[in-house]
Amino acid sequence: MKKYLIYITFIGLWIISFASKNFQFFFSFLLILTFGILHGANDFLIIDKIYKSKSLFYKFLYLALIIVSLSYFIYSPKVSLIVFVIFSSFHFGEQHYLELNIKKNNLSNLYKLILGLLIFNIIFYFKIEKVAQIISSILSFNVDLKFLEYSLVVFFLLFLSISLYFLQKKYYSSNNFLFSFFILVLFLIIVVISDLMWGFAIYFIIWHTIPSIKSQILFLYDEFNKENLIKYIKKAVIYWILAMVFLYIFFLYLSKSNMFDIAFFSFLNAITLPHAILIHKMLNSYYSKDNLDASIKF
Repeated sequence: MKKYLIYITFIGLWIISFASKNFQFFFSFLLILTFGILHGANDFLIIDKIYKSKSLFYKFLYLALIIVSLSYFIYSPKVSLIVFVIFSSFHFGEQHYLELNIKKNNLSNLYKLILGLLIFNIIFYFKIEKVAQIISSILSFNVDLKFLEYSLVVFFLLFLSISLYFLQKKYYSSNNFLFSFFILVLFLIIVVISDLMWGFAIYFIIWHTIPSIKSQILFLYDEFNKENLIKYIKKAVIYWILAMVFLYIFFLYLSKSNMFDIAFFSFLNAITLPHAILIHKMLNSYYSKDNLDASIKF
Protein backbone atom coordinates (compact mmCIF):
# COMPACT_ATOMS: atom_id res chain seq x y z
CA MET A 1 0.00 0.00 0.00
CA LYS A 2 2.95 2.36 0.53
CA LYS A 3 3.43 3.06 -3.17
CA TYR A 4 -0.26 3.91 -3.59
CA LEU A 5 -0.11 6.37 -0.70
CA ILE A 6 2.94 7.99 -2.30
CA TYR A 7 1.05 8.28 -5.61
CA ILE A 8 -1.94 9.90 -3.86
CA THR A 9 0.40 12.27 -2.05
CA PHE A 10 1.89 13.46 -5.34
CA ILE A 11 -1.63 13.95 -6.70
CA GLY A 12 -2.25 16.16 -3.65
CA LEU A 13 0.90 18.11 -4.49
CA TRP A 14 -0.21 18.44 -8.12
CA ILE A 15 -3.59 19.87 -7.03
CA ILE A 16 -1.70 22.67 -5.22
CA SER A 17 -0.39 23.89 -8.61
CA PHE A 18 -3.84 25.00 -9.79
CA ALA A 19 -6.21 25.00 -6.79
CA SER A 20 -6.97 28.23 -4.96
CA LYS A 21 -6.30 28.59 -1.25
CA ASN A 22 -10.05 28.71 -0.61
CA PHE A 23 -10.48 25.40 -2.44
CA GLN A 24 -7.59 23.85 -0.49
CA PHE A 25 -9.08 25.02 2.81
CA PHE A 26 -12.65 23.86 2.22
CA PHE A 27 -11.73 20.57 0.55
CA SER A 28 -9.24 19.71 3.31
CA PHE A 29 -11.85 20.63 5.91
CA LEU A 30 -14.30 18.30 4.13
CA LEU A 31 -11.76 15.45 4.11
CA ILE A 32 -11.09 15.85 7.83
CA LEU A 33 -14.81 15.89 8.67
CA THR A 34 -15.50 12.80 6.54
CA PHE A 35 -12.58 10.37 6.37
CA GLY A 36 -10.81 11.84 9.40
CA ILE A 37 -13.72 11.46 11.80
CA LEU A 38 -14.86 8.22 10.12
CA HIS A 39 -11.59 6.49 11.10
CA GLY A 40 -12.54 6.91 14.77
CA ALA A 41 -16.22 6.12 14.38
CA ASN A 42 -15.86 2.38 15.05
CA ASP A 43 -14.13 2.79 18.40
CA PHE A 44 -17.11 1.15 20.14
CA LEU A 45 -16.58 -2.00 18.03
CA ILE A 46 -12.94 -2.03 19.13
CA ILE A 47 -14.05 -1.63 22.75
CA ASP A 48 -16.42 -4.60 22.33
CA LYS A 49 -13.62 -6.81 21.02
CA ILE A 50 -11.05 -5.78 23.64
CA TYR A 51 -13.19 -5.63 26.78
CA LYS A 52 -16.03 -8.05 25.88
CA SER A 53 -18.32 -8.37 28.94
CA LYS A 54 -16.99 -5.10 30.41
CA SER A 55 -17.46 -3.16 27.18
CA LEU A 56 -20.51 -1.19 28.39
CA PHE A 57 -18.51 0.29 31.27
CA TYR A 58 -15.66 1.30 28.96
CA LYS A 59 -18.07 2.84 26.45
CA PHE A 60 -19.42 5.07 29.23
CA LEU A 61 -15.84 5.84 30.24
CA TYR A 62 -15.00 6.72 26.61
CA LEU A 63 -17.96 9.12 26.37
CA ALA A 64 -17.20 10.61 29.78
CA LEU A 65 -13.65 11.36 28.66
CA ILE A 66 -15.00 13.18 25.58
CA ILE A 67 -17.30 15.33 27.74
CA VAL A 68 -14.56 16.08 30.29
CA SER A 69 -12.07 16.95 27.53
CA LEU A 70 -14.58 19.18 25.79
CA SER A 71 -15.49 21.02 28.97
CA TYR A 72 -11.90 21.39 30.13
CA PHE A 73 -10.78 22.83 26.79
CA ILE A 74 -13.26 25.67 27.20
CA TYR A 75 -12.26 26.13 30.84
CA SER A 76 -8.47 25.83 30.34
CA PRO A 77 -7.55 25.91 26.61
CA LYS A 78 -3.80 26.29 27.25
CA VAL A 79 -3.43 23.03 29.19
CA SER A 80 -5.86 21.24 26.86
CA LEU A 81 -3.92 22.34 23.77
CA ILE A 82 -0.69 20.95 25.24
CA VAL A 83 -2.43 17.66 26.09
CA PHE A 84 -3.93 17.55 22.58
CA VAL A 85 -0.51 18.02 20.92
CA ILE A 86 1.15 15.36 23.12
CA PHE A 87 -1.54 12.70 22.63
CA SER A 88 -1.94 13.49 18.92
CA SER A 89 1.83 13.32 18.45
CA PHE A 90 2.04 9.91 20.09
CA HIS A 91 -0.98 8.70 18.14
CA PHE A 92 0.48 9.80 14.78
CA GLY A 93 3.92 8.46 15.68
CA GLU A 94 2.42 5.13 16.68
CA GLN A 95 0.90 4.65 13.23
CA HIS A 96 4.24 5.44 11.57
CA TYR A 97 5.91 2.97 13.90
CA LEU A 98 3.76 0.22 12.38
CA GLU A 99 4.57 1.37 8.86
CA LEU A 100 8.30 1.02 9.55
CA ASN A 101 7.95 -2.50 10.98
CA ILE A 102 10.23 -1.79 13.95
CA LYS A 103 10.76 -4.54 16.50
CA LYS A 104 9.24 -3.66 19.86
CA ASN A 105 11.86 -2.40 22.33
CA ASN A 106 12.33 -0.16 25.38
CA LEU A 107 12.53 2.99 23.25
CA SER A 108 9.41 2.24 21.20
CA ASN A 109 7.05 4.64 22.97
CA LEU A 110 9.65 7.42 23.14
CA TYR A 111 10.29 7.06 19.41
CA LYS A 112 6.57 7.29 18.64
CA LEU A 113 6.24 10.48 20.69
CA ILE A 114 9.38 12.11 19.24
CA LEU A 115 8.34 11.31 15.66
CA GLY A 116 4.87 12.78 16.23
CA LEU A 117 6.25 15.88 17.93
CA LEU A 118 8.66 16.38 15.03
CA ILE A 119 5.75 16.27 12.58
CA PHE A 120 3.78 18.83 14.61
CA ASN A 121 6.87 21.01 15.00
CA ILE A 122 7.38 21.08 11.22
CA ILE A 123 3.82 22.37 10.83
CA PHE A 124 4.20 24.93 13.62
CA TYR A 125 7.55 26.25 12.39
CA PHE A 126 6.94 26.49 8.65
CA LYS A 127 3.37 27.76 9.00
CA ILE A 128 4.16 30.03 11.95
CA GLU A 129 1.98 32.96 10.81
CA LYS A 130 -1.21 30.89 10.44
CA VAL A 131 -0.49 28.75 13.50
CA ALA A 132 0.24 31.85 15.59
CA GLN A 133 -3.03 33.38 14.43
CA ILE A 134 -5.01 30.28 15.47
CA ILE A 135 -3.24 29.87 18.81
CA SER A 136 -3.61 33.58 19.54
CA SER A 137 -7.36 33.40 18.92
CA ILE A 138 -7.62 30.48 21.35
CA LEU A 139 -5.11 31.42 24.03
CA SER A 140 -4.33 35.10 23.53
CA PHE A 141 -0.73 33.91 23.48
CA ASN A 142 2.12 34.80 21.11
CA VAL A 143 4.11 31.90 19.68
CA ASP A 144 7.89 32.20 20.07
CA LEU A 145 9.61 31.48 16.73
CA LYS A 146 12.98 30.89 18.41
CA PHE A 147 11.45 28.29 20.71
CA LEU A 148 9.97 26.48 17.71
CA GLU A 149 13.31 26.64 15.93
CA TYR A 150 15.19 25.13 18.88
CA SER A 151 12.56 22.46 19.50
CA LEU A 152 12.59 21.51 15.81
CA VAL A 153 16.35 20.94 15.97
CA VAL A 154 16.09 19.03 19.26
CA PHE A 155 13.30 16.73 18.07
CA PHE A 156 15.08 16.05 14.78
CA LEU A 157 18.35 15.18 16.56
CA LEU A 158 16.48 12.88 18.95
CA PHE A 159 14.67 11.25 16.03
CA LEU A 160 17.96 10.80 14.15
CA SER A 161 19.76 9.37 17.20
CA ILE A 162 17.04 6.85 18.01
CA SER A 163 16.71 5.89 14.32
CA LEU A 164 20.44 5.22 14.05
CA TYR A 165 20.29 3.22 17.28
CA PHE A 166 17.44 1.11 15.88
CA LEU A 167 19.40 0.58 12.68
CA GLN A 168 22.54 -0.40 14.57
CA LYS A 169 20.53 -2.86 16.71
CA LYS A 170 18.82 -4.16 13.56
CA TYR A 171 15.39 -3.36 14.97
CA TYR A 172 14.36 -2.43 11.44
CA SER A 173 15.77 -2.63 7.94
CA SER A 174 17.90 -0.03 6.19
CA ASN A 175 15.09 0.39 3.63
CA ASN A 176 12.61 1.35 6.34
CA PHE A 177 15.25 3.58 7.93
CA LEU A 178 15.54 5.49 4.64
CA PHE A 179 11.77 5.43 4.13
CA SER A 180 11.23 7.19 7.49
CA PHE A 181 13.39 10.09 6.29
CA PHE A 182 11.77 10.08 2.84
CA ILE A 183 8.34 10.57 4.42
CA LEU A 184 9.64 13.41 6.60
CA VAL A 185 11.18 15.18 3.59
CA LEU A 186 8.01 14.66 1.55
CA PHE A 187 5.90 16.01 4.40
CA LEU A 188 8.24 19.00 4.75
CA ILE A 189 7.80 19.84 1.07
CA ILE A 190 4.01 19.55 1.39
CA VAL A 191 3.92 21.86 4.42
CA VAL A 192 6.19 24.48 2.82
CA ILE A 193 4.39 24.79 -0.54
CA SER A 194 0.75 24.26 0.49
CA ASP A 195 -1.84 25.98 2.60
CA LEU A 196 -1.79 24.96 6.28
CA MET A 197 -5.06 23.01 6.17
CA TRP A 198 -4.23 21.32 2.85
CA GLY A 199 -0.81 20.21 4.05
CA PHE A 200 -2.25 18.85 7.28
CA ALA A 201 -5.09 17.10 5.43
CA ILE A 202 -2.68 15.35 3.02
CA TYR A 203 -0.69 14.02 5.94
CA PHE A 204 -3.64 13.26 8.21
CA ILE A 205 -5.83 11.52 5.62
CA ILE A 206 -3.22 9.79 3.45
CA TRP A 207 -0.51 8.90 5.97
CA HIS A 208 -2.59 8.41 9.11
CA THR A 209 -6.29 7.79 8.46
CA ILE A 210 -6.02 5.30 5.60
CA PRO A 211 -3.35 3.11 7.32
CA SER A 212 -5.29 3.37 10.60
CA ILE A 213 -8.51 2.16 8.98
CA LYS A 214 -6.62 -0.82 7.55
CA SER A 215 -5.12 -1.59 10.96
CA GLN A 216 -8.55 -1.43 12.60
CA ILE A 217 -10.11 -3.72 9.97
CA LEU A 218 -7.31 -6.26 10.49
CA PHE A 219 -7.93 -6.12 14.24
CA LEU A 220 -11.73 -6.36 13.99
CA TYR A 221 -12.10 -8.85 11.12
CA ASP A 222 -8.63 -10.49 10.83
CA GLU A 223 -8.41 -9.74 7.12
CA PHE A 224 -8.34 -6.59 5.01
CA ASN A 225 -10.49 -6.93 1.88
CA LYS A 226 -13.31 -5.15 0.06
CA GLU A 227 -16.07 -6.92 1.99
CA ASN A 228 -14.62 -6.08 5.39
CA LEU A 229 -13.98 -2.47 4.30
CA ILE A 230 -17.65 -2.10 3.34
CA LYS A 231 -18.67 -3.70 6.64
CA TYR A 232 -16.41 -1.29 8.53
CA ILE A 233 -17.89 1.75 6.75
CA LYS A 234 -21.49 0.61 7.29
CA LYS A 235 -20.85 0.13 11.00
CA ALA A 236 -19.15 3.54 11.24
CA VAL A 237 -21.79 5.62 9.42
CA ILE A 238 -24.27 5.90 12.31
CA TYR A 239 -21.58 7.08 14.74
CA TRP A 240 -20.23 9.48 12.11
CA ILE A 241 -23.71 11.01 11.67
CA LEU A 242 -24.08 11.41 15.44
CA ALA A 243 -20.66 13.10 15.60
CA MET A 244 -21.65 15.50 12.80
CA VAL A 245 -24.94 16.38 14.52
CA PHE A 246 -23.12 17.01 17.79
CA LEU A 247 -20.48 19.12 16.04
CA TYR A 248 -23.15 21.15 14.24
CA ILE A 249 -25.03 21.89 17.47
CA PHE A 250 -21.78 22.73 19.24
CA PHE A 251 -20.70 25.15 16.49
CA LEU A 252 -24.19 26.66 16.38
CA TYR A 253 -24.03 27.31 20.11
CA LEU A 254 -20.63 28.99 19.93
CA SER A 255 -21.15 30.84 16.64
CA LYS A 256 -22.88 33.68 18.43
CA SER A 257 -19.74 34.37 20.43
CA ASN A 258 -17.38 34.19 17.40
CA MET A 259 -15.46 31.23 18.86
CA PHE A 260 -15.05 29.00 15.78
CA ASP A 261 -11.37 28.19 16.43
CA ILE A 262 -12.07 27.23 20.04
CA ALA A 263 -15.06 25.12 18.98
CA PHE A 264 -13.13 23.29 16.25
CA PHE A 265 -10.02 22.53 18.31
CA SER A 266 -11.97 21.67 21.46
CA PHE A 267 -13.95 19.17 19.37
CA LEU A 268 -10.75 17.70 17.90
CA ASN A 269 -9.22 17.50 21.37
CA ALA A 270 -12.30 15.81 22.82
CA ILE A 271 -12.44 13.03 20.21
CA THR A 272 -8.66 12.59 19.86
CA LEU A 273 -7.85 11.83 23.51
CA PRO A 274 -10.04 8.72 24.03
CA HIS A 275 -9.41 7.54 20.46
CA ALA A 276 -5.62 7.70 20.85
CA ILE A 277 -5.77 5.81 24.17
CA LEU A 278 -8.04 3.14 22.69
CA ILE A 279 -5.95 2.59 19.55
CA HIS A 280 -2.84 2.25 21.71
CA LYS A 281 -4.68 -0.39 23.74
CA MET A 282 -5.84 -2.10 20.53
CA LEU A 283 -2.33 -2.35 19.13
CA ASN A 284 -0.92 -3.61 22.42
CA SER A 285 -3.69 -6.20 22.57
CA TYR A 286 -2.85 -7.32 19.05
CA TYR A 287 0.87 -7.59 19.73
CA SER A 288 0.29 -9.43 23.00
CA LYS A 289 -0.90 -12.33 20.85
CA ASP A 290 2.53 -12.56 19.20
CA ASN A 291 1.15 -11.23 15.93
CA LEU A 292 4.08 -8.93 15.22
CA ASP A 293 4.98 -10.74 12.05
CA ALA A 294 1.34 -11.03 10.95
CA SER A 295 1.52 -7.38 9.86
CA ILE A 296 -1.25 -5.22 11.20
CA LYS A 297 0.69 -2.42 9.54
CA PHE A 298 -0.30 -1.32 6.08
